[in-house]
Amino acid sequence: MRILLADDHEVLRHCLRSMLESKGNWTVCGEADNGRMAIERAKELKPDLVILDIAMPLVNGFEAARAIKDLLPNTAILAYTILKSEGFLNESQRVGFDGYVSKSDGSGILLNAIREVQRRRSQPEAN
Repeated sequence: MRILLADDHEVLRHCLRSMLESKGNWTVCGEADNGRMAIERAKELKPDLVILDIAMPLVNGFEAARAIKDLLPNTAILAYTILKSEGFLNESQRVGFDGYVSKSDGSGILLNAIREVQRRRSQPEAN
């Protein structure tokens, strides 16, 4: 699975890249440090999954998710954010995020969310 990482913290992106690429069949195909770049990189790279922070400069994660879903409806998007509230969770579902993981959760929660996205993508669609 090809993954785009979008977060404005470089150290976090590098740590996530290292962790994800050590887990086997996941490849980080690109990174973005703001919402506008996340949209551009998604359009260019066509990843299977975007891990997207909500609090991003230039274009926030909600707007970026909306734009990415419009361009690439089959690309899954996980919200990965420090912002944790029912309001943010509801808004993330409304704009099309496929999952919501708090940065304060352990890495196992993020890995499980990615595996769940991968599992759903591998299931044949019902007609």
